[in-house]
Parts: sequence; C-alpha cells; structure tokens
Amino acid sequence: MFSEYRMNKYFVLDKQIDFTLSFFIRLIILIAISSISYLYFEKPIRNKIKNSRTIRKISPESIQVQT
Repeated sequence: MFSEYRMNKYFVLDKQIDFTLSFFIRLIILIAISSISYLYFEKPIRNKIKNSRTIRKISPESIQVQT
C-alpha cells in the first residue's frame, strides 16, 4: 500500500526515526479505505441479497381451490 519510499517522499517520514507516526498514518489510510469499501460495496450488496430473499406473502386470491 504505502512503501517506505512513498512514506519518505510524501510525508517526509523515515521508518527508523518515526516508526509510530508512520504506523498510525498507515492505519488511518487502511481504516479510510475499508470504510469506503463497506459503504459503497458491501452494504449495497448485502441489501440486494436481503431484498431478494424476502418471502412473498400469499394472498387469498392467489390460492386456487381444486375441484
């Protein structure tokens, strides 16, 4: 995701010196990406699956009596 080169280039952080800060930046990025994925992919797919599994209620008119 974020290599040492990118951390040094964009945030001017060296892993040996700023290990904790580099860890928290990566953690925040990971949480942000996972929350976006949840909102835009997982939740809509779960709603579609839930809606497709709903049981249709049988109305009295739809029941045919065999004679």
